[in-house]
Amino acid sequence: GHLQYQRSGPPYDFPSYRSTVHEVTQAFAAASREVLAVEAELAGPRGQPLLASHVRSLQQLEQTRLATVALLQLMGAPELSEQENTLEMRQLK
Repeated sequence: GHLQYQRSGPPYDFPSYRSTVHEVTQAFAAASREVLAVEAELAGPRGQPLLASHVRSLQQLEQTRLATVALLQLMGAPELSEQENTLEMRQLK
């Protein structure tokens, strides 16, 4: 979706990008709820706290990865890439 957004302009098709982001966010939230349910099952009824902690660690790493991808996409946004030396770009870097 981000690549399509970058290729859509100028002018950029932000409404389509926002819709795509919304859909992906909903899908990730659903997957996260499922993983949290697995973690709870492992921590509780199944009595596998070590496996539950591994699932939690995996969730945290995935959160870090998603934040990093979002930051990299923002750094490559057409609006910012044209202004390489702006304060915003320096702060992002």
